[in-house]
Amino acid sequence: MESKKMKEREPRIKVRFSVIGEEYSKEYLSEKLNLEPSRFRTKDDWPEAIRNWPVYNPDILDEYKPKTVWEISTEYEESNAVEFQLKKILQKLKGKEAIINQLRKELNLRIYFEVSIKIRGSYPEIYLNKESIEFLAKIDADIGFGFY
Repeated sequence: MESKKMKEREPRIKVRFSVIGEEYSKEYLSEKLNLEPSRFRTKDDWPEAIRNWPVYNPDILDEYKPKTVWEISTEYEESNAVEFQLKKILQKLKGKEAIINQLRKELNLRIYFEVSIKIRGSYPEIYLNKESIEFLAKIDADIGFGFY
């Protein structure tokens, strides 16, 4: 009984790898990376209020405007360490650094990792090893952490 109670309190972590740009083809990116996205969204797929926000607010920063997004992600999973979840995505991308960089330059893309953590009593270890940091740097990726 105690182990079930403890398990219910472990944090749940999701990692998302996003390729963000103006307009590009889902098929082109998927073929180049030899991966199918978990989710793909064009600018037109955003809700109308968000799509029209730049019209009503012309001074909005470019990073907040709707973009085309190709992403792969894990599901929320119980985990005590961010690194375990991050590795699941990095393993799919390992060896594709040159392709990612070529696409990033060719299509003017932003590479972004998002780590979402649902706190349910205990906090996970927020640790990235040197290899993960080096990989993120090689593909010029940003990483963000959200706690909920």
